[in-house]
Amino acid sequence: MRKLDVQNAVNALGRVAVNKIKDDVVRNVLIHDYLRLRKASREIEQERIDLVEKFQADFRDELQEIQQLRVQGLPVTGHDDFLAAEAETNRLVKELFREEVAIDLKKVPLEDFVKSVKDGEYTLEDLSALDGIILE
Repeated sequence: MRKLDVQNAVNALGRVAVNKIKDDVVRNVLIHDYLRLRKASREIEQERIDLVEKFQADFRDELQEIQQLRVQGLPVTGHDDFLAAEAETNRLVKELFREEVAIDLKKVPLEDFVKSVKDGEYTLEDLSALDGIILE
């Protein structure tokens, strides 16, 4: 699965209250999967932070000046190296989230999930984020 899918699944599954999951088997599978997804999510987020911090460290002197220009709606001129590095960092972050990652997950049939969490708060978008990741 893509790293972006991991992040989306963690966000969606994190909204499901454990005490609202009626079926013990489904609850145990979801806890198992959430803990593995959350661990991977933290590692992915750290990778993103490392990329951003590297960029910020390399351009520490220019950052505040460029932020002020942007807040004021003024053009950022004369900072070609900064702009190129910023674009490259953005590209690397997007690429990072497209990378594949393997996580040992147990899946729950969609029907069992819906029955088990019928009193919980989740959206169709949450189901979409979990589809194929932990829901089969």
